[in-house]
Amino acid sequence: MGTNYYLIKPETSPCEHCGRFDIEDRWHIGKSSSGWCFGLHVLEDYASPTGNTVDSLEKWKELFFDKRYIILDEYKAQIDPLEMLKTITDRKDYGGLRWTDAWWYDSYTTAYKSEEDFHAKNYSERGPNGLLRHKIDGFRFVGHGDGTWDLIKGEFS
Repeated sequence: MGTNYYLIKPETSPCEHCGRFDIEDRWHIGKSSSGWCFGLHVLEDYASPTGNTVDSLEKWKELFFDKRYIILDEYKAQIDPLEMLKTITDRKDYGGLRWTDAWWYDSYTTAYKSEEDFHAKNYSERGPNGLLRHKIDGFRFVGHGDGTWDLIKGEFS
């Protein structure tokens, strides 16, 4: 379970039928998933609001505090820029993972034989604060932030 976040032009309005914004009127910031580092979206120059590549938290922060935009979550709740930063940078595992326990062992399905097997099947590795983080592959998962976020290219939700 996770929540997606979007940068929106305030003067735009959602579709009266489905409530979604047109793709040209919104930019996917990323996704917050429980137990994982925040997936911060890397936007190529042709797909960003400024026409420049957005490939770091610093560049996203400039947009968060730009008065031309607002931040909405997927439920259409407006998010304060400081709250968005906290969602990205102040993440902790809230009791799900215990690296010292055999948490990857599911006694009902035995889906994972070991921690290594879990990471291989989930393209993950250990991250900060007891979180999982995406394993860098140089294609889609392109970097780890200095804190609790990963840099991800391409479409994801």
